[in-house]
Amino acid sequence: MKKLKCIYSILMKLDQREKIVQSDFDIDKEEWGDIAELILDEGLAKGISVTRGGQGNKVQSVWYDNAKITLDGLRFLEDNDAYSLK
Repeated sequence: MKKLKCIYSILMKLDQREKIVQSDFDIDKEEWGDIAELILDEGLAKGISVTRGGQGNKVQSVWYDNAKITLDGLRFLEDNDAYSLK
C-alpha cells in the first residue's frame, strides 16, 4: 500500500511539474529505484532514468529530470484519487 501512495505522489508531482527528490519520501534508495522502474514498466510515465551497478546490481541513481506523465499515468491518478486525501 505504501508503494501505491508513493507512486500516486510521484505522478502528482510529474503532473504538476514539481521537482521529484527521494528525500521527500520516507524510503531507501533501493525502494526508490524499484518504484521508478515500476512506474516505467507500467507505462505510467516516461523519461525516468534508473542506473544500477556494482555487486548485487544495486540502485546507483534515479533521475526524473526528463520525466513526463503518460495518459495511463493520468488514469492512475484519476482511479486512485483517494490517496490525495491521506
